[in-house]
Amino acid sequence: MKKVLSVILALVMALSVVSVSAFAADDDYADFDGIITLGETRPVNLPGLTQYSKYVIIQFVPENDGWYAISSDSRENADSDPYLELYKNELGEYVVKVDDADSDTTDFYLEYYFEAGIVYFFVMGNFRSATVWDITLECLHAEYKDGKCASCGADCDHVKVDNMFDSCPCGKTFDGKVVTLTDGKYAEDIKCEDGEYTFIKFVPEETGIFRAQSASEHKENIPDPCCDVYDAQGNLVAYHDDISVSENDENYNFDLVYEFEAGEVYFIGLWDYQAGKEWSFTFEDISTHSFEVPVEDDETTTPDDETTVVTEGDTNTDTNEGDTTAPEETPKTETVVHKLTFVPQKDATCLEAGYTGYAYCEECEECTEELGCGECEKFEAIGYYDIEQTDHIFDEDGNCMTEGCDFVDPILSCTHMCHSTGIMGTIWSVVRFFSWLFGIEGNRVCACGVEHW
Repeated sequence: MKKVLSVILALVMALSVVSVSAFAADDDYADFDGIITLGETRPVNLPGLTQYSKYVIIQFVPENDGWYAISSDSRENADSDPYLELYKNELGEYVVKVDDADSDTTDFYLEYYFEAGIVYFFVMGNFRSATVWDITLECLHAEYKDGKCASCGADCDHVKVDNMFDSCPCGKTFDGKVVTLTDGKYAEDIKCEDGEYTFIKFVPEETGIFRAQSASEHKENIPDPCCDVYDAQGNLVAYHDDISVSENDENYNFDLVYEFEAGEVYFIGLWDYQAGKEWSFTFEDISTHSFEVPVEDDETTTPDDETTVVTEGDTNTDTNEGDTTAPEETPKTETVVHKLTFVPQKDATCLEAGYTGYAYCEECEECTEELGCGECEKFEAIGYYDIEQTDHIFDEDGNCMTEGCDFVDPILSCTHMCHSTGIMGTIWSVVRFFSWLFGIEGNRVCACGVEHW
């Protein structure tokens, strides 16, 4: 069987060589159609009407070593089934042949490591009657140096952060779309694909408190967005997920409040547990809040008798003969502006619950009715949500690792041989079996409460 396979392989290689020498030696069978450059998409025109026996040859000379990909696009033509043979060194060295990229297409796709300065030839034909299709040569950006592709020099356009999810292949700090606020607010519709972030880059001109919110309806298979805030080094400084997940009040939107420092670079990472769903995102400055309060008018207004309207015999009129009552005036007000105070997030522990970062008005809490500021009592904290108390986190000895917590896990701290492994664990298995067999109740329950059988 091996001999048969060897003969077949040798025959295939021989046919390949014959094919090369045929079109390389006779221009009637091949059309040398110039060169292609990196990043270019260009048409391929197969010469003549008897295209089954003809080829198109296009040359490529890479400036740098690197992984590049060449692919065809049949322009949705059912009569097209192009293929590619790759040669180098003046068509004297056959490299590889590719046909259909997968079972769903007749187009070819090739990824290959090309060496700088080597002359490569893309030899193409078509198994069907089509004579025109497109090819694209692109860089795969397999390696980055100082934020630029080592092969083509393109800047890194990745937006993934170096955290628990993924890291940017170029190694530099992730970047995002720079946004500016209009009248203190920015809004955008967001759609996150599976496992991907949408990053927004924000550099505040002044220190202030900002609020990031999502909005979407909540039914089955609908958006479930989340918001993270990172500093310029990629450190997570704030996050928020669900407003409420209780059965009676499900709200999977986020509502994040954080104080941003002037001149610092921040990245707002938006992602969604339900990939591909669209939802609304808003980001606004809430550093202050304002309201109207009444003010006293020291000027006294006197009525003008000449403009008094008199309606004789009309008992339902607002103004009768001799009525000197002044017309009703709109109360005068003034705008009061208060600066909000930010309270950082307090993480929950096994000892107590926590809360999200929020903003409140310290002036409203201090002022009274005598100051003419009765509306203050209506102001509520923005972005405050409870964070449930957590479970204990134990070390290998069963001691809770939370500072100030003295709780010890009775099972992890138990030294009885029933928790042993290795030889002692094997011995205990024997002891447990015979204890169960002879009904020795004293060995049935461990001191830590675990039942032995």
